[in-house]
Amino acid sequence: MFHRTIALAFRSSTILTIATIAFRCSPPASAITVISTGDSITGQYREFMPSALASFGNNYVYPNPVFGAGGSDTARGGMASWNYTGLNPFPNDVARDYSQNVVNAQPDVILFLLSINDVTSSTDAQYHFEYGYKPVMDACFAKFQNTGARLVISGILPVHYYFESLNDQIQNMYNAWLKTEADLYGAVYLDAWSSMRQTPNYSDLLLNWDGVHLSYPYGSQWFARQMAQAAAMSVQNDMTLPYDTISTHDIDVGGAVNVLGAVTVRSIAANALRIGATGTQAVPEPSSAWLLAAASAGAMFSFIFAAKSRF
Repeated sequence: MFHRTIALAFRSSTILTIATIAFRCSPPASAITVISTGDSITGQYREFMPSALASFGNNYVYPNPVFGAGGSDTARGGMASWNYTGLNPFPNDVARDYSQNVVNAQPDVILFLLSINDVTSSTDAQYHFEYGYKPVMDACFAKFQNTGARLVISGILPVHYYFESLNDQIQNMYNAWLKTEADLYGAVYLDAWSSMRQTPNYSDLLLNWDGVHLSYPYGSQWFARQMAQAAAMSVQNDMTLPYDTISTHDIDVGGAVNVLGAVTVRSIAANALRIGATGTQAVPEPSSAWLLAAASAGAMFSFIFAAKSRF
């Protein structure tokens, strides 16, 4: 294995940092196995990954199982760093090291997104970040690097703009560190936080009602395409692949089919993103989704109470 520094182009809303990318001496000649791992947001977007990857070649294999109520062997709802690595099992469950499951699968590309539950689940954010989260995740990335697979580390997605202080913590504390880890371990870093924030009206278009999860289908499709772009860049060592973005003009909702249109060459064709009017939703994550939902309800009641007090 050798290393090469590649300047990543800033195209549309996909933002990838300049990183030192570790790759094998020659790209895989045949099938390229891609695995997504993380929490329930992983479960949301990977439904659309096969078609998203197909726009960059027909040799990508995406063997991830359907994400259901019980999660899967590489992702699960409510996952924080200590659950993900098996240090602290879920209630009434045995400890599982999901990162080791990824290693055992021997993929060519690992797509990693985790940590929103770490951001929202601790009363002492700084202490947990320094002494709980960072050591655990650093060991996890080292484990991934030792497999020889190409690693894509996504930044944590923003939450609803109503919780701007939490967004600041996500980007300036957690994502800033994840970016340095990507540089350290020769991974591609996907600045998904900035990509989403640059999308007009992102909170209503790309996020679910809880302000945390991706909307269905638009947010899930959007993020699958972001991840597919990063995966293709890591494999092809080409940081200038054109890529489409999502805007309100790209969305046409009519009849029984929702269609998300493509806008640039080599992007995903519109017919590849045709879906039915109904679809599955991600497993709720109590430590994040319900926290923000409760905060929204509290803010609403406070507003009503204040309004009544004035009359």
